[in-house]
Amino acid sequence: MILITGGLGYIGSHVALSLLAQRQEVVIIDNLANASLEILERLEYISRMYIPFAKIDIRNTPALNKIFEQYSIDTVVHTASFKSLEESNLKPLEYYNDNVSCIMSLLRSM
Repeated sequence: MILITGGLGYIGSHVALSLLAQRQEVVIIDNLANASLEILERLEYISRMYIPFAKIDIRNTPALNKIFEQYSIDTVVHTASFKSLEESNLKPLEYYNDNVSCIMSLLRSM
């Protein structure tokens, strides 16, 4: 099973569609900060498949650990991040800290 972080964002949702077209099993996690559940509905409609989803902020390592315990994940595609260019220029340290803590939490769970 393939875990896609940020799987309801633009890149993550397109990765999910590509993998589903290849008959890969995916589980999506997203905190819905820049996405909506409508994207999940569209993915399921297009692929005609049920897609496991969890609303999780990946900086929450215990919640992320539960996903790894629940599903037999052998591959991770990490597309979750804070990405606003304008906002990142206004808050560079916050963006750095958030994005680094995301990847550190994911690495700990993996």
